[in-house]
Amino acid sequence: GRDGLIVVTIPARRDTTLYEDDNGALANGAGATFFAGTSEDNLRRRAALHFDVVGNIPAGSIIKDATLRLYNPGTVGTDTAHNLALHLLSRDWEEGPVDAGEPGADGAPSETGESTWLHTVFDTDLWTTPGGDFVSPARATTAVAGVGTYSWNAAELLADTQTWLDDPDNNFGWLLLGDETAANTVKAFRSDEHSTLSQQPVLNVVFSLNGGPGG
Repeated sequence: GRDGLIVVTIPARRDTTLYEDDNGALANGAGATFFAGTSEDNLRRRAALHFDVVGNIPAGSIIKDATLRLYNPGTVGTDTAHNLALHLLSRDWEEGPVDAGEPGADGAPSETGESTWLHTVFDTDLWTTPGGDFVSPARATTAVAGVGTYSWNAAELLADTQTWLDDPDNNFGWLLLGDETAANTVKAFRSDEHSTLSQQPVLNVVFSLNGGPGG
């Protein structure tokens, strides 16, 4: 790597949408797309993402940079720019088997093992707060408009990645929170199940080996 630095692209290990629903009856864990923002009828969608840092970076490494990249196919919503923020999730969750099809913006009936608006695991384990347990303030924010690849990059994401490397038991991933101040702000993103590899979510990490050059 440059100056002894190593670059790795980590694919999403899990990703899903939490669809606002009083019963936690909607899910899309195995779908090719996930969503963040509000629907036309002003129901919230929030996305959860998890990356296996410790499985892709040697223990003891020093993280130098971390960038999340997501691809918006423009299948739902408008091209109006809205800010989407990453927050640290504080509770573990599951991806699940439900596929709501394309585009999947309204979800499909929840099945065992899904995360929902109410459940970390349907239908036995609950979030403390419906819509996901996450930490404020945001770790990074990016304006998302129409079709294309979008990046989130901040010192906080580097810090999160380092924490997840050093303490993998507390890696619960990020919640992607859209603009929930008005209706129809939703943005779609390709998931880890999408057939086009180049459009799947990735966490690009630059690191140095402990004690090595650039350390």
